[in-house]
Amino acid sequence: MHSSLRYFLAILFLYLFCLVFFVSTSTVWSEEDPLNVRSKTGKEVSQSKQVVLESLWPQRNLTHESNQENRWKDHNQKALRSLMLCLANKSCSTHQDKVVILQDGDYLQAFFGHIGGEKIWSESVLRTFDLLGITYFFSRDNGDLATYYNMVPTLIKAAIVRPGELEDCWENRGEGDCIKSESNPHGIRIQDLFTSGFFGDTHAHPFGSAFTLTPERSTGGETYLGYSIEKECSPVYVPPHPTRPHQVWVLAKRSSYFYGAHSPVSNTTFIEASEALGVQFVGAWEEEGGFPGVTNIGNGRLLSKEEFQKEIVNSRAIVGLGDPIISPTPWYGLCWSIPFLNPVGSHLDSNGNEIIDWSQHPFAAAEGEPHVYNFPPSNNTLFISQLRKALEPHDRFVPLAMTQAEMSKRVLAWLERDWAEVVRGKMKENEGFWKAIDKDFLL
Repeated sequence: MHSSLRYFLAILFLYLFCLVFFVSTSTVWSEEDPLNVRSKTGKEVSQSKQVVLESLWPQRNLTHESNQENRWKDHNQKALRSLMLCLANKSCSTHQDKVVILQDGDYLQAFFGHIGGEKIWSESVLRTFDLLGITYFFSRDNGDLATYYNMVPTLIKAAIVRPGELEDCWENRGEGDCIKSESNPHGIRIQDLFTSGFFGDTHAHPFGSAFTLTPERSTGGETYLGYSIEKECSPVYVPPHPTRPHQVWVLAKRSSYFYGAHSPVSNTTFIEASEALGVQFVGAWEEEGGFPGVTNIGNGRLLSKEEFQKEIVNSRAIVGLGDPIISPTPWYGLCWSIPFLNPVGSHLDSNGNEIIDWSQHPFAAAEGEPHVYNFPPSNNTLFISQLRKALEPHDRFVPLAMTQAEMSKRVLAWLERDWAEVVRGKMKENEGFWKAIDKDFLL
């Protein structure tokens, strides 16, 4: 169905619903009064509205195994139903009338239970929305996005879209039906559009990096949402240090990580460390085969989430190979009292000071010892020295910024910020350019 027709039908439906729902159940007397609302108590009026909602959006009991398409649509329907009822009864929870639309596919993947760095971050964002009582809808494309946006346009706080979709919105603003403009008054306000950048700013937003959300702090001006793994990692039982196998987990999803440009190990690194420290190095990567001194316990496949967790909590340290960068795994390890060996490349400046050129996880590295131990490439002596310290018993550790309470504060600060003012500020920085196009869109 064409997006314009789909939008028209959605708005027509919502209009008819509001006409029936809010007028017929109003406590204001009319000559018609078919529901006899005037003589009803507040509780009875609320029950009448509930009946209307049940007839429009009957509740379904979908299981985790239900078709994925049905599951996200069912979530949207329940969220809209709950929002309509609380608005009608003036009973919304503190943040329920804050609405976010999620078009970026990582959020749907997280909703379906898929794993991976971006999905772990997205799952944490969804969990924070749920804890705060924020209403959110999923959308598949810009057509869905515009439809959900126009159902409750005055309540929308943000729409998170894929970078490519945002670029299309902006480049076609005078022709498409995405961005609000004089020719498209029912479009989406530019200050409501955001992108997620797991690795930082994607340069997709015309008004700068502040409209890119990130999982880690950065120096590029992005909006740091961060993530929290407390709910998942804190309840997990971790065997006492003396009872764990003398096992060290090697963080690698592919055998190419052992040979990549940033790989910090030589063919003898793990063999020498194993002999010196009495430990076994294990990992799980997709290809068959292995690397000297490391056992591929996955036998050519990645482990399931449950298998992976079991291996990590039974390890005494985690070793990085340069990739994947800023993986969530080191944070899980610290929560389970397992330190991370972080490879770094560096050089000395003219004053003899060490300058870091690259790091697998610069954000974890900032925590320093005794949580994270840096080591240089291809230096077996320093690697063994750092690993020796890491193998000592450590306490469980979650950085303050990664607690759920701190993340909730950041999410609210993001949604409550005046983003229209941010846009105006950017326009003032280059008035000549923006004056030429300021008729193309409306704040």
